[in-house]
Amino acid sequence: MRTPIFNEQFPNMFTSDTNIILAKQNDKAELALLWKEVFNDSDEFIKLFFDNVYKPENTLVAKRNSQIVSTLHTVPYKIKINDLMLDAAYICGVCTRESERGKGFMNLLMNGAMEFIKERGFAFSFLIPATPWLFDVYRDAGYKFEIRDARCRTQDADRAYRRISPDINIIPCNLNHYPYFNKKQLERQCCILHDYKDFDIILQDNRIDDGQVFVALHNHAPAGMVFAKQDDHKTVMIAEILYDSEIIGETLAYHAGKYFNATKIKYLFPHGLGCILDKNIPDTSNLYMTLMLD
Repeated sequence: MRTPIFNEQFPNMFTSDTNIILAKQNDKAELALLWKEVFNDSDEFIKLFFDNVYKPENTLVAKRNSQIVSTLHTVPYKIKINDLMLDAAYICGVCTRESERGKGFMNLLMNGAMEFIKERGFAFSFLIPATPWLFDVYRDAGYKFEIRDARCRTQDADRAYRRISPDINIIPCNLNHYPYFNKKQLERQCCILHDYKDFDIILQDNRIDDGQVFVALHNHAPAGMVFAKQDDHKTVMIAEILYDSEIIGETLAYHAGKYFNATKIKYLFPHGLGCILDKNIPDTSNLYMTLMLD
C-alpha cells in the first residue's frame, strides 16, 4: 500500500517542506508529547493509549521541517448492522500544535484521512466531536450526525430504585467477564463492537478515571454489568449498563450509587456520533456507541 502524500493538492497553502505521511516507529514519543500538550490528559491515560491503541500505520501526521505539527489517529473497529459485520475507522486525537493553528492543517489531515480510509477498504468512518464548534467543521468534511436531544438523565438514587433484588450478588468486574459483555453487545441491532483487547483497555481506562465496573451474578452466572464513576460528590455517572432484566439493572445502578455514596445517578447516552458511509451499506442512524476510548 502506498504512503499517502497529499501536500501536492494544496500548492498555495503549504510549502514543499510540509507533507502528510504515515507516522513512523520513532514518532511515538513526539506524538505522545503533542497529545499531552493539546489535550492535557493524564500520563497514565496517554501511556495506555500509545502502548495499546496507537499504531503508526494507522496514524497520519503533518510534518514541517521534520517536526510533527499536526496529527490524526484512525482506530479500526468492527461494526454490527443487523446481520452484517463491517470494518470501520474511528477518527480521534485530531490535534495541532498551538503555534501552528489556523493554517489549514486540520482540513489537510481530514482530506488525507478520507483517501487513506478508502485505500484501507473501510466501509465507513466515524467520530465524536469534542466541542460543539467542531460539529460544523466535521459536517463540512462530509460527516452526518445523529444528535440525541438529551445527553443524559439524572435520577434520585433512593427514590428511583425501590426494586432491589436480594438474589443478586454484585462483584468487581474482571477480564473473565468479557464473554457476558460480548453477548450483550452482539444482541444490539446496530453497534460498534469491542473485542477482548478493547475490553481490557476499557477496564484499565476506567481504573485510571477512578471508576468501577461491577458485575451482577444470578445463580453464580453473570446477569448484568455496570460501568460507573464519580461525577461530582453527589452524583455517580453511568457510562454503560447491561442487564438481563430490569430489576437486575436497577440493582446494579443502586449498588453503584451506594458505592460512590451518591444521592443521584446520571446516565450518559450516545450522542453526537458522526459517520461517513459507503452508499452500498445500510443506514446507521441508530448506531450505538459505548465506552469508546478516545
